[in-house]
Amino acid sequence: MKKIFYFLFLTAMIAVCTPAKAVLVNIPDDNFRARLQTLYPTCFVGAQMETTCSRVMSETSLEVMGAGIINLSGIEYFISLRALNCLLNNLKTLPILPSTLIDLDCRNNHLLNLPNLPNNLQILQCSGNPLIALLNLPNSLKTLICTENQMVTLPILPTNLVYLDCGDNKLTSLPTLPSSLQTLYCYRNQLVTLPILPNGLKELSCDYNKLTDLPTISYVVNQLSCGYNKLDFADFEIISPKPNSYSANNQSYSILPVRRTIIAG
Repeated sequence: MKKIFYFLFLTAMIAVCTPAKAVLVNIPDDNFRARLQTLYPTCFVGAQMETTCSRVMSETSLEVMGAGIINLSGIEYFISLRALNCLLNNLKTLPILPSTLIDLDCRNNHLLNLPNLPNNLQILQCSGNPLIALLNLPNSLKTLICTENQMVTLPILPTNLVYLDCGDNKLTSLPTLPSSLQTLYCYRNQLVTLPILPNGLKELSCDYNKLTDLPTISYVVNQLSCGYNKLDFADFEIISPKPNSYSANNQSYSILPVRRTIIAG
């Protein structure tokens, strides 16, 4: 009996002390696998990646730009990743992204939609895709650059958003702008009106729309461009202070022409 107990005890101790075997996974996309093999050669056994490899588990920034990648499956094993640049590939979808991600650049792909984004994401660049819409954006987002897509609407904007560039889309309206917003570029859309502008807005570019009027603009705005609209400046007056640069209807102004009802002191 003692021998049996001793044998069982010894077996248990061996199991505890023996290191766990490496977990090997296939990376289905040949181009993605080739890039990862170049970047992390010691994390591969043949064509398989070792998910417990310290370099994979601790990597914080990954750039796979212009590699002809169609499928990013395997990115989920980079559990410490904070920045991902997959610009200029052939992606139609994105897999579930690491929850640690704060900076995503997926410009110039063939994305029709985006997955649920990580809760801590702060920077999203998704220009140059055929995106029709964006789903719910994380409230942590501070920079959104979504130009040159096919969007007709934007979702509710995060309350912490500071920079928004949604130019070159098919937007007919904009959602409520957060009070934190400092830069708004909405040029080359089909906007008839603009929503109430935040008091802290510093830059506004709304060229090439169908605007017939402008909302109240704070004095803190120092760059304003609103050319190629249907704005009528016949009853506008020159007032100051002035923005650093201003253009409207193909004309440049040293000081800003506005209606008395437009500028807020």
